[in-house]
Amino acid sequence: MRLTVPDYYDRFRCIASRCTDNCCIGWEIGIDPAALADYQSQPGAFGDRLRAAIQPGDPPFFALTKSGRCPFLNEENLCDIYRQLGESHLCAICDQHPRFHNWFGAEKESGLGLSCEEAARLILFSAPPRLLCRETPEAPDPDTELAPELLAGLRAVREAAFSILAEPSLPLTHRLALLAALGQDLQHWMDTAPQQAAAEGCTEAQLVADAALALAAFYGDRTGWPGLIDQLTEAIPEADLSEFLVPLLELLESLPPNHAHWPDRLAALRKALPHRLARPLWESPEQEQAAANAAHYMLYRYFLPAARQRDALCGPLHAIAAALLIPLLAGEDAAEPRAALISAAKDYSREIEYAPDNLRAVDEAFWQADWAAPGLAIGGLLGLHS
Repeated sequence: MRLTVPDYYDRFRCIASRCTDNCCIGWEIGIDPAALADYQSQPGAFGDRLRAAIQPGDPPFFALTKSGRCPFLNEENLCDIYRQLGESHLCAICDQHPRFHNWFGAEKESGLGLSCEEAARLILFSAPPRLLCRETPEAPDPDTELAPELLAGLRAVREAAFSILAEPSLPLTHRLALLAALGQDLQHWMDTAPQQAAAEGCTEAQLVADAALALAAFYGDRTGWPGLIDQLTEAIPEADLSEFLVPLLELLESLPPNHAHWPDRLAALRKALPHRLARPLWESPEQEQAAANAAHYMLYRYFLPAARQRDALCGPLHAIAAALLIPLLAGEDAAEPRAALISAAKDYSREIEYAPDNLRAVDEAFWQADWAAPGLAIGGLLGLHS
């Protein structure tokens, strides 16, 4: 199997006691089937303790204590499962966190999740990321197979998007607008693929793959970006970016929070938006690069899994939302701007990415809601401080 990772992936090391957070506090720990069978078979008093802590669900999980701690996090902030049974008995999420993995048959893509403090530091403050490939001895997963030509086409589109994000000569608002336009154009081909493929006598996968390669070549041409921005500015009515951000914030406020303060924090930002959008979105070059890196992370993690389900908009819209909201949540007056960005990224990720029902609600809104139409985001981004 071929493994793809961002170039910062192998630099990750848990910083343990130096971390201001704890990934065993405030999280319901999901238990995978192999770990569940292991825990149910454990003998003795510790086996009884394991079974008593397991709550039914999909997946089953460890019920947190009244203080919000994993029941196996001891007073020394060490894991009793690790100490009693060994590392091989940890459930998959504890063993792998903060890593994530996406499979495409004989291809696997792995990364670091933004919810971890040290991972967020690497993601936000590394140089513009590059993807590295290497062979791994894992067996291919036939259940996740994607037509090779389609995977190649979708990856080419994503690489074009990465090139756009990495271009420092363009304002980040323009780069994000180009991402939305690219997603919109690919979505058009996905929507019309059944009829077009029947008319042309080819498979839908081949038609979308060919369209993706053509779009990748078009949007990947740096010399054409200024002209393309001009075309979008002429073709798409200028909009107020709050028309995208306010309903997005209202949606996020309505979702069940992991931390009680989260809805109030979102509401405060929503009310302050008119004043805040009168200022530059990103207060420094470092903050702008961190926002671009957050967008890269979202595209890397979500574009291919969504596109294989014929949703080309989910990845770009997640990228735009993260690039806008994480710096806004960090605040422009923070005494320690890097720490504020890391904290905002962690909170944003935990409340959306690592709350599966919330993530599904956001994905559905990006697909269905009028306020998530790419044209509205493009008009708002291009109209900001124009």
